[in-house]
Amino acid sequence: QLNPKEGRYYTRLGQEYLILANQQAIGKDAKNNADAITNYLRNSITLLSKGKELMKNDLNAVESLAQAYENAGLYVFESNNKALENYEEAAKLDPNNPNLQVKIAKVRMILTQKMEDGDEKTAYIAETKKILEKSIELKKNIASGYYNLALVDEKMELMNESIINMEKAVILSPADINVVFNLGRLYQKRGGEEDLKKAEAIYTRILDVSKDDVNTNFSLGLLYEKTNRDDEAINQYQKVISAIESGVQDETSKKNVEQINTMIENVRKGKASVQVQPQEGVLENNQTEPVNAEIDVVGQENQIPPVE
Repeated sequence: QLNPKEGRYYTRLGQEYLILANQQAIGKDAKNNADAITNYLRNSITLLSKGKELMKNDLNAVESLAQAYENAGLYVFESNNKALENYEEAAKLDPNNPNLQVKIAKVRMILTQKMEDGDEKTAYIAETKKILEKSIELKKNIASGYYNLALVDEKMELMNESIINMEKAVILSPADINVVFNLGRLYQKRGGEEDLKKAEAIYTRILDVSKDDVNTNFSLGLLYEKTNRDDEAINQYQKVISAIESGVQDETSKKNVEQINTMIENVRKGKASVQVQPQEGVLENNQTEPVNAEIDVVGQENQIPPVE
């Protein structure tokens, strides 16, 4: 039994449920754990809401509730609106916290996924860019600020600015495979001769420490195909298939394998595949994202040298 007047008890227990949801959401069995994850998140939100009700001006209580709603947004998109609302409340309580500015911006970019293209969406993204610039003003060496600013610049088709900011993120977080991969992806997307050389060097470096990384193998295959190295492209695509087939087998994985096989056949026939632009998630994701993941920082054994 919790003391009904002590908000901290509710907040702490709600955080424990959030941890349980996180544990269930990591790994190959994540899709099979969807019911458990949603139940843990539901309990977390209920408890954290009570904690916030009793401690309206407590930063920890408000931010924790925002995190729970953000995680729930993976399952119920509308939860992202509540996440944004609570992150903005948290930022009012701690206006000089750069991490809260980044979290606000991340949720805003998620919300743009359901917005129709037009002036309103363009203005919303431009405002999000200002929020990330504010996070960097508050903390000059915030890797997540530069990383997310680079992604917003990409959405705004500001490729040169996007690459500059991703380069800064890599300098600040050189061992993070996700950040480094996205720098390679942006070079590849811009597509200049030197850009493609840099992208290839980055992908090769990543595969030296994480040889089965699906998105890196796939992006390198696209790069080889674009530069008319058909045998190497086919080899990379086959590595992607092997990596997918070693993981969870479901409709998504089957769809991905079919897509890659079609691309291999097109290369063999001398028929150019419809060039897929390398994206953050190149193939349809067949695994639930870790709950409340910031940036997927790799362990010591998977560190890669800084990009020069």
